[in-house]
Amino acid sequence: MGVDTEDGHVACDDVVVAAGPWTPALADDVGVDVPITPTREQVVILDPPADYVEAFPELTPTTSMPGGEWYLRPDFGDNVLVATHYLTEETDPDDYDDAPDESTLLELTDVVTDTMPGLADARVQGQYCGVYSTTPDHDFVIDDPGPDGCYFACGFSGHGFKHGPAVGRIVRDVVVDGDTDLVDVDYFALDRFEDDPAGHGMPADNV
Repeated sequence: MGVDTEDGHVACDDVVVAAGPWTPALADDVGVDVPITPTREQVVILDPPADYVEAFPELTPTTSMPGGEWYLRPDFGDNVLVATHYLTEETDPDDYDDAPDESTLLELTDVVTDTMPGLADARVQGQYCGVYSTTPDHDFVIDDPGPDGCYFACGFSGHGFKHGPAVGRIVRDVVVDGDTDLVDVDYFALDRFEDDPAGHGMPADNV
């Protein structure tokens, strides 16, 4: 067991594949099919007007817009981050447009004006795009489907960063102890997609 790198071979007893949207290609090299779709997600940073900041001094809570295709959360300073979620725009993680589409910005304006009128006059402070590694049910894959000593931690569907500490603990437990008492790790098994390609299914109402 080991990993081939540009600097040579690194021998090891165990390997954890946690390569985000590049995981399927690496998994294919060892004969494992991981149903991850890289999706392009669009992010806009809003600078709220002064009266909004005064009215909501603790800022906007992390929440989902109606329908679940947009979410908001506080950003640095008084800014508000608004981003797409649960979209299905497949993309190449090595080659994608990193600026939000004009149509997305126009849709955002309508959604914010209708649901959070206090942000209707907010300025666009920044914008960018990123890539999710999305599973069919938006749940993680944490498993050791083979070969022996090869583990996978992937498919975080936009939730990986905030769950990182827990995922790190789970993966450590599975690799070292063979199981974990933190969660029922079978919930994240890769074979859930064998009987049903939808896995656990999407959350109700996309929220």
